[in-house]
Amino acid sequence: MFNSKLQRHFNRVASFYQRFAFVQQHIGADLLSFIPQELPKGAIILDVGCATGVHTQALQHTFPDALVIGCDLAYQMCSKTKASLQADTHQLPLADESVDILFANSLLPWLNRNQAFSEWQRVLKPNGQCFFSTFGPNTLQEIFTLLDRQVPQNLFEDMHVVGDECLKSGLAHPMIQRNDIQITYKQLSHLLKDLHKTRFKLLLPTSMREHIERQSWKAICQQLSMNDQPLSITYEVLYGMATKGIKKPAQTTYINADHIPTLES
Repeated sequence: MFNSKLQRHFNRVASFYQRFAFVQQHIGADLLSFIPQELPKGAIILDVGCATGVHTQALQHTFPDALVIGCDLAYQMCSKTKASLQADTHQLPLADESVDILFANSLLPWLNRNQAFSEWQRVLKPNGQCFFSTFGPNTLQEIFTLLDRQVPQNLFEDMHVVGDECLKSGLAHPMIQRNDIQITYKQLSHLLKDLHKTRFKLLLPTSMREHIERQSWKAICQQLSMNDQPLSITYEVLYGMATKGIKKPAQTTYINADHIPTLES
């Protein structure tokens, strides 16, 4: 079932999302570079959580012989790109084993990961691959320090947890690569605007969002004597890859009873 609240949020920001999602775009460009350059002709590539289609277009440009389909929960996002499919990533309206490459940039924080991985495993062809990016536990650590808050447990998962969840879903050979991206904001208000316009702020704990929204960001800066000081923000990025393995037929092993050792031997 669609997450209607999340859908409404991203419908509202579709017209300007691309202008503020430069972090997500940078991560997506890096993620695209992990995909093998040689794909079978006519390969089907699914870009789930495609937003305004920046990477849907980049995938089509990189793989001109492939059929690239963008998929997003928000219909206003889908209207910004061609070959788009409005659907919930947890319940893709696609046949089993129909996708060669699944691309999911910065999407996992919004999903139930176990459900999503299981659904990706379902739609991937045997030996098909998924490429995804998400955020690790050091993401936005400076904001928590700034507001004198502890980073909540499980806000962003550790790379080992994500890898284990891939395996539990039936995906094989998960590989997770970690990289820190540092973004320096000239003013803290610019940071808040980015978090708001991309709806990244919705990933923060409710109490923390209320604290930020209750007080103006300018007042917080003045309180901390940081009004004119730049602030570097960390995004711990996890780049993941996994494969749908081929199910091997059950095999029966026969043993010659004459060669089984006994207690008397």
